[in-house]
Amino acid sequence: MSTPLFYLGAHMPHWLWTVTFPLFVSHRQLARKTRLRPAVCRWALDSGGFTELSLYGRWVTSPAQYAEVVSRVNRGPIFG
Repeated sequence: MSTPLFYLGAHMPHWLWTVTFPLFVSHRQLARKTRLRPAVCRWALDSGGFTELSLYGRWVTSPAQYAEVVSRVNRGPIFG
């Protein structure tokens, strides 16, 4: 039986470049980054949907905005 992998939820994108454990990084915070560097840890993208619904009671990020950030992150060097 394999050991489950736990991703720590992180609201600080710069942790991608400073920690060695897996992170679950908020889309809402990562979208603010203009320059991306290679990640030094495993990571996954958190949609930020719970935060948006909690803060605004509705979605404020359009599907196109979300897809643009996902595409930019996927193209960029953050996938180390």
